[in-house]
Amino acid sequence: YSFCTLLVHIHMRHVVVLHHGINGTPCEMDAIAAALKLTNASLVILNADSNSADVGAPWYIPAGALFLSKNLTQDGIRECGKRLAQFIKCNVNGECHMSFVGYSFGGLVARACVAELHTSGFLTDNCITLNTFVTLGTPHLGISDLPEATFAVAGLLLGDSGEDLRLANSELFNLAVSKACIESLRAFERIICYGCTSDMFVSETSSLVQFEIDPSISECGDDVVVKEPVGVNMSPDLSFFDSFTSDTAAKVRHMYLALRELNITSHAVAVPKSLNGHGILVGKPLDDPTGTLSRPILQHLAAYFTPSEKTKNKINE
Repeated sequence: YSFCTLLVHIHMRHVVVLHHGINGTPCEMDAIAAALKLTNASLVILNADSNSADVGAPWYIPAGALFLSKNLTQDGIRECGKRLAQFIKCNVNGECHMSFVGYSFGGLVARACVAELHTSGFLTDNCITLNTFVTLGTPHLGISDLPEATFAVAGLLLGDSGEDLRLANSELFNLAVSKACIESLRAFERIICYGCTSDMFVSETSSLVQFEIDPSISECGDDVVVKEPVGVNMSPDLSFFDSFTSDTAAKVRHMYLALRELNITSHAVAVPKSLNGHGILVGKPLDDPTGTLSRPILQHLAAYFTPSEKTKNKINE
């Protein structure tokens, strides 16, 4: 189910906005929504559907080559962020705390949205306090370090968003380094990034915003394990960039240093190598039919939203 039509009027409620991944739907976030409500029943969950619809003809030809149903998430980070911002403006009215949870590409959409809400004055006008910003498997540094075949397919099948992720334009770079984007994220009390060690779509470097991760962090046996925050390296080994073009390497390093100024808490999620951790991060039925693999991740995430003692007392009254 979805809370998309709920209009928030209640004084100082904590609103949590969820956004799915590319070519996805709000259903991807249902397991997260349930975990959050189980941990804190007072949360108001807005599972956004602003970028989930298929548009135009049922089929189209991207890049003049391959067939694919076109989803609104393919319109680029900036456009998707504007639509999510408009969704929030239509569904939130008045003073509240606000948090975001973005899965995969949805984390980038949430970042663009927050920048839009910040620059438009909506947050200030409505006395909205930014609380927690969470991403799961989000390619904060793009996908330039993925295998060449995956990198090429993204350009063919993901429309403008694929070009953004490939750093073929300046959209993702500007999202990381522009003053408005950085200031909007800095307003959050905390920023949490989850990244998977067994993810065929997003490298742990990009999802955790961290270089030179200790290989032992992927050790987990047959279980899914959420690790303690990984250490931060503000001077990464430049050999990491040898496989990139010089222009791309410069962009990625600049993006990394800009984002790491935000004091991000990064949690590596160790998943058995035989599994695709990207879907397990949010409990996708295809990757986690029983919901048991994602449970440690969802419980760990939900713990960041545990109600304060004051809130608990109000709930029990």
